[in-house]
Amino acid sequence: MAPLVGCLRVSSSRRDVNGSSALTRVRVRDRRTLGQRQRQLRGVVVVVSAASKESSKLSSTLSSKGRLSSDHVESFTMVTGAHGFIGSHVAEILVKAGHNVLAIDNASEYPSTSKVEKSIDLYASRRRAISERAIKRASHAENAGQLVVKFVDVGNVDDLQKAMNDLPDDGVVDRVVHAAARAGVSDSVKDPVECMRVNVVGLASMLKAAQNMHVSRFVFLSSSSVYGDESGGGGTSIEDAVPTTEDFPKGQPLSPYAVSKLAGEQLVDVAQSLHPECSYHIVRPFTVYGPRGRADMAPLRFIHAALNDETVQLYGGGRGYRDFTHVRDVVRVVVACLNQDDDDADFDPKAGARCYNAGSGAPTSVADFAVAVGEACGTGLRTECVGDRVGDVVGTCASIDRRERELGVTGSVSLLDGLKETAAWYQDEVLNEAM
Repeated sequence: MAPLVGCLRVSSSRRDVNGSSALTRVRVRDRRTLGQRQRQLRGVVVVVSAASKESSKLSSTLSSKGRLSSDHVESFTMVTGAHGFIGSHVAEILVKAGHNVLAIDNASEYPSTSKVEKSIDLYASRRRAISERAIKRASHAENAGQLVVKFVDVGNVDDLQKAMNDLPDDGVVDRVVHAAARAGVSDSVKDPVECMRVNVVGLASMLKAAQNMHVSRFVFLSSSSVYGDESGGGGTSIEDAVPTTEDFPKGQPLSPYAVSKLAGEQLVDVAQSLHPECSYHIVRPFTVYGPRGRADMAPLRFIHAALNDETVQLYGGGRGYRDFTHVRDVVRVVVACLNQDDDDADFDPKAGARCYNAGSGAPTSVADFAVAVGEACGTGLRTECVGDRVGDVVGTCASIDRRERELGVTGSVSLLDGLKETAAWYQDEVLNEAM
């Protein structure tokens, strides 16, 4: 996919992005009538490369900021969990590209109940504030879209709808990226009730609010954990790894977190069947790393240890393997889902939502990953082998054929390049800031 350097455009479902005749103009008077018209507003997020910029001129009805003028409807993409790991990157890239974003978060740090090294705990307590700052910084970029931040619990339908109804210039939410979640396998084992409240009840609330607002597109961030212990093709080692396709039968969930994401996918599938006028998409990220990652996950724990000459534990002796995926690659899949053409004659809404893996397709053993972290940091990394951790799968390995074929998202950030970028960010934005 080309980098996001375009800006907001609203076009008809025929994708006529060059002529102003395709632009649907509506004023906000009656929400129900508006909802019916909103379903015509396709192609809100436009991705263009520098080479195609000349051939994709904005309609004359768009403002110089790349948005609809105040005489017409402002269309927003709502991103929940916008101060979390993946959600913050989605919101940042969209608003920087000129798209209006309603960023929803509950302002909770969700401190990890699992073991986090004391020396990284300061970052864990500041991570959401760092993410919020990054999004706001993006909103000040040239040709950036509008950014509206609201602190709402996704489990409350009324509060969600109030947030969606209270936007500048009579703006309306046309699309939703639902990234809000109580993440973490270990945390879900220790607190399954809160995991289910946020991940299942919160999703059901967001689906209801989105249906009430007649949104045209809904993208749900699920997880590769829904495949259970079969996410690496059932292999007991990386040599046996087989890429897992989206049609692979979902395995036996190994944690409450996996159960919550599996239930979430079923809710989205039902929503697609009941509400075919909206396009529902499921994105299954594999092991995600990158700037602003969670402090309790291996990538940042390993990078922190390498930069501070500390020792990390390798569960299962490092024999397990993961499809480590840079967060930017996950965002590319999400944005491609927002842009995907609805004119797909083969798509059957009754069969459920469109589903895509967000992985690299190239698994790495945890032991080799530790070596790569040491190389990326230029320091090496000391490790200690320990036993298996409850709830962990042996390995993950994503098939990326469908995303390449249907979304046109090809290529991935290489592991070493991604780790170097993440290590440099952690050194500059976290360690140096703490000094």
